[in-house]
Amino acid sequence: IAMPNTAVTVGESMTCFCLNTEAEKQVRTIESIFNSLGKSMQVKEELMQAATVICASGVAFWMRFIRATMQGAVQLGFESEEARYIAAQT
Repeated sequence: IAMPNTAVTVGESMTCFCLNTEAEKQVRTIESIFNSLGKSMQVKEELMQAATVICASGVAFWMRFIRATMQGAVQLGFESEEARYIAAQT
């Protein structure tokens, strides 16, 4: 089981994966594949649901944070494009 995230599109994915005993023999190959898309970490199978929340859904939480930062910057007097640039770069 593997859970990459949307940052895969820019080569910065965080992929958590778990392996059965047969796949354990191929762990280096599997790590190599996922590390070519960003970074990876083998986790226990019971942590895969949590990994999904953190790695995959986490991007959505950060986007909401950036959006809130942009809105705050506009309220403080920045133009919307300036606010977007500052928030995204931060």
